[in-house]
Amino acid sequence: MLWILMTLMAAVCQTARTALQKQLKTELSDTASASTRFLFACPFAIIYLVVLLVVKDSTPFEFTTRFWIFTGITAISQIIATWALIAALSHAQFAVAVTYSKLEPVVIAVLGASFFAQPLNFLDWTSIVICIIGLLFLAQTPKVIGQLANLRHRGALLGVLSAISFGISSLAVRESSHALQLADPLLPAAISLVCVLFIQLILTLGYLLIREPQQLKALQKNWKKATFVGLSGGIGSIGWFTAFSLQTVALVKVVGQVELIFAILLTHFLFKEKIRPREYMGMLCIVASVVIILVTI
Repeated sequence: MLWILMTLMAAVCQTARTALQKQLKTELSDTASASTRFLFACPFAIIYLVVLLVVKDSTPFEFTTRFWIFTGITAISQIIATWALIAALSHAQFAVAVTYSKLEPVVIAVLGASFFAQPLNFLDWTSIVICIIGLLFLAQTPKVIGQLANLRHRGALLGVLSAISFGISSLAVRESSHALQLADPLLPAAISLVCVLFIQLILTLGYLLIREPQQLKALQKNWKKATFVGLSGGIGSIGWFTAFSLQTVALVKVVGQVELIFAILLTHFLFKEKIRPREYMGMLCIVASVVIILVTI
């Protein structure tokens, strides 16, 4: 059940990271805001890897061509996905953009079964469908649900791009970790994470230096907030990478949708916002989809 604990940890941290990045969006460009996830998470991931190498007796491993291919795919697709999600928030209602991005479990299920030898049984597919129904309930208003059908809207297209890119990155993470052929699930996930973040650091930093050098000063000015983004993002990535290496990616992502429940409960208890009946139905569907997975594994 380690993968479940790691998924829940990742979901909590992702909720915090998204909230922090939303605050930074008023101070930074879309690209600079997205880059905080990579630039400031790298040091924390390296510390985690060093601790694992010290406390664990690791067997020798080889960085194969397969490892680097899927590590590169993970790095680039995560950059695209993060940028697309943040950019979508500028072109659509928050609920529309986020709901489209949460179609990721469907993307992963289809791609995983078609290209990555991760077939799902009937109950697995049932849990995914129930999860998506829950996400539609959490869209909150008929107006938002109506907008979800407008795929010609730039915000909708960016949301779909985010879902596809996140799905590809999640599947590639699993392939990257397995390419190291290590029995310990923690170490290959940590190695993959550090390599992915290092590639992302080089790419995003290089882009900012060439295209948006003024944003580097803005990042320096907001380094405290960016550090917390990196910390929450780094811990969250540790959880995701480890869970992906242990369990079918689509099932991990369905369980990970409890992130939305955490976000709703957070706004209710901290900001005293009333939970609507539609939101209760959405949370119930997500919980039901998770229960189905836990019963069948």
